[in-house]
Amino acid sequence: MIKKTVFALIAVMVVSAPFVVKLAQDKINRFNNFPFKCLSFTRYVLDDEGRKVHMNIAQDLRLYTSDRGYLLLNGNVVDGDKTSRLSRAIRLGNGTLVQGKTFTYEIKDIESLDGDGSDDKIFQLLLNEYRTGSREFQIDVFKIDKRTWLIRGPYAFINTCTRY
Repeated sequence: MIKKTVFALIAVMVVSAPFVVKLAQDKINRFNNFPFKCLSFTRYVLDDEGRKVHMNIAQDLRLYTSDRGYLLLNGNVVDGDKTSRLSRAIRLGNGTLVQGKTFTYEIKDIESLDGDGSDDKIFQLLLNEYRTGSREFQIDVFKIDKRTWLIRGPYAFINTCTRY
């Protein structure tokens, strides 16, 4: 009788272990921190057909829900001997949270704000850091500590940001 009880207990533990691990992973990976507002300052050096374009950009990412948000980009662009101001808002909608920490959104609208004098082609280089298609925007968010997050685009880690 004791052998059967021990055997049954071990069998239950073995069978239930994958479910317990899956629940733990889901809890760890779940992102339930809305609204998510995060500010960062990043320097980009992007290649445009052999020439280097330098950007010093303040990025204000605001995800109000897993379905909608926006990204504000403000800063300077240096393309050779030409310096211009970048000031744009990217409105995001129809978003989904996939794989726990990956957000995909549809780019609803991109607006040039007051003072923006940047070239659209150069802006597209920056936007490509976040896009997986012509209207698809994707980021991954990883918590580093209480207020610091690592932001990753589809192709590379982009920046660390401070949540506010």
